[in-house]
Amino acid sequence: MKEKSKETSSLFDKLNLLLSGVKNKSFFSLIILVFQGLTEGVGLLLIIPLLSVAGVSNADNSNGQMTQAFQSFSKIANTSITITNVLIFYVIIMSFYAFLKFTQAIITAQINQKVVVYWRNQFFERLSFSSWSSISKLKHSDIQNALSIEIRKFGAISNQLIQLTGSSILIIIYLIISATLSLKLTLIALIPIGIIALINKPINKKTSLLGKSTVIGNKEIQSIILEQLSALKLVKSYQKEKQHLDEFRSTNEELESKTINFIKETQKTKVIFELFAAVFIAIYIYIAISVFKAEITELLLLIFIFSRMLPKASKLANNYQQILNNIPAMESTQDLLRAIETEKMPHHTPSPKVLLENTITFKDVSFSYPKKPVLNKLNFKLNANKTTIITGPSGKGKSTCIDLILGLQKPVDGTIFIDDTPMQSINQVHWRSLIAYVPQEAFLFHKSIRDNLSWANEFASEKELWNCLEKANAKEFVKGLPDGLDTVVGNRGNNLSGGQRQRIALARAIIRNPKLLILDEATNAVDDESETLIKEALSKLNGEITIVIVAHRSSLIDLADYIVEL
Repeated sequence: MKEKSKETSSLFDKLNLLLSGVKNKSFFSLIILVFQGLTEGVGLLLIIPLLSVAGVSNADNSNGQMTQAFQSFSKIANTSITITNVLIFYVIIMSFYAFLKFTQAIITAQINQKVVVYWRNQFFERLSFSSWSSISKLKHSDIQNALSIEIRKFGAISNQLIQLTGSSILIIIYLIISATLSLKLTLIALIPIGIIALINKPINKKTSLLGKSTVIGNKEIQSIILEQLSALKLVKSYQKEKQHLDEFRSTNEELESKTINFIKETQKTKVIFELFAAVFIAIYIYIAISVFKAEITELLLLIFIFSRMLPKASKLANNYQQILNNIPAMESTQDLLRAIETEKMPHHTPSPKVLLENTITFKDVSFSYPKKPVLNKLNFKLNANKTTIITGPSGKGKSTCIDLILGLQKPVDGTIFIDDTPMQSINQVHWRSLIAYVPQEAFLFHKSIRDNLSWANEFASEKELWNCLEKANAKEFVKGLPDGLDTVVGNRGNNLSGGQRQRIALARAIIRNPKLLILDEATNAVDDESETLIKEALSKLNGEITIVIVAHRSSLIDLADYIVEL
């Protein structure tokens, strides 16, 4: 019992967190939903007494109180009750119902979108300001799945929760109205609702399990898509298209099967409700007439009330199952958020700022990945405004040293000093504002050359853009392009050659006006001509800024003022 209570409390906490940004709007939507249901019920329920007052049917004791109420309303309104007035009143009520339905639909859409946008922004913000060590542990396809698919379900959960609450309130109201007519018959009506709830218990559990397996399926299919796009050239060169297609089809069909199974489970609930409703109404009429000797008009009113209530109960059960099916998406996404948040980087701190005037010093620095030591008590210095090349065999930690200098990783032991200030105590945002980084595989955005350069310095003028291209030995080839600076480089820069991409990446680094320029094996994947051009560009920068190059090629060694060999 305690475990069940904890589960219910946990579910409530999750739903409360989900609606944290839209509570007022959700409450307003709920109020409209209740009034919408009441208006619909009044518009239909009051036809009988209204027509009775109008003389279409005879009033009796069962609806006498309602008839008297409308007679009183007629006197207050100073009008007579005729069939025309009755129908006008009915049209007014149903028009009000239509207005409420329209308003509620708009608010529902707003809540859905606000919840989705809020949580996407929350997720992307945490992702953006998380530490690199935290991000590197996450599977990119899981992040893509959460942002593109699972968070969309947050909006659905919020709307389903409002619908569920509204249906619950309306059911209670219907039961109260029914109890005023006949308490005994109302209590009898609760029996089939309880039976249906018990029958639905295993269905609800299966619905939740299907939701969890759907999340897993979505992750798998996103992983296949991302890997296929990343390895498309490799797949084609190895003629493995069919293998990847078969894998995709298998996962996709499995996901389809889970979706259909969920629909089957929800339809089971609807069938159960409909069967029970038919059997119950037949039994209910028999008991009401044979046992309780109910008046026919009273019985008709009760049947009418329960005929309105049972679809609400069915909808309530369906909303609950939808929530159970979508909750795993919320849990999976929040698990990812927690994984990011645990190592969230303080990006606004009042810590000291540095200028890199003297040295970057590694003092007894050790670092290891899980079960893989990389650096052990490493000591070296990088002098300001000099070019240092870090070299050594693969796996010795050259790129790890760069990650440590960038602040993307933290030493397990030892200290890195910027001038005389320990790196862990300096303002990381300020420190990174002094650095420009060119990775081995140059990443360019699917935008124009102008946009890619301006991304690093949004205030740069066109003259400055061309100056940086000239410094990177990229000016001539950019001028030769049909659209010049406005040439779109394609996905990851695929419209350019490897050497051209690398020189654009170098120009982007230069336009940042850095104090420290880091190149991590930036010439490994380029041809000899491009390497020569990049080498010439770097030699012109020598002495102006601090340059750190991770390199395998001996041709770059003559650029070095200092060499660190790992």
